Amino acid sequence: MTTSAIASLGDGNVRFVDHDSGGTGVHVTVDACVSGLEDGLHGFHVHEMGGEGVCDRMGGHYRRHGSEVHRGRNHTGSHAGDFGNVQSVNGCVRTTFDVDNLTVREILGRGVVLHAHRDDLGTKPGDEESKRTGNAGPRVACGVIVPKRT
Repeated sequence: MTTSAIASLGDGNVRFVDHDSGGTGVHVTVDACVSGLEDGLHGFHVHEMGGEGVCDRMGGHYRRHGSEVHRGRNHTGSHAGDFGNVQSVNGCVRTTFDVDNLTVREILGRGVVLHAHRDDLGTKPGDEESKRTGNAGPRVACGVIVPKRT
């Protein structure tokens, strides 16, 4: 069964679709189209809470267990909500990618956030903020992940 969800982010949206990986688990396809951003790389994450659509109320990056560290998409041991960076060109992010070992059901009601800056993917030794958030900066677009009505 395919499960899908959507989040509205300012001038655009992000769609999430579950896929069975042929007996090896489930992965989610993420399809984003958001405009009104500065050109460049932007950190992109699922956050803990929906926060009523208010970016500052969405908590930290979604983690299943307390032991995960901040990394990029599909890195072993990373936060489940770490989606890495997306590129904005002419003010618009258009991207599609797969996230392994994630289901739409577990992210429903949580927030999805685009940040102002590039995510350093937790690569700065001795920098606690790098390990926690990737130094991606302020939240510039966000939305609550809700079931997609067909």
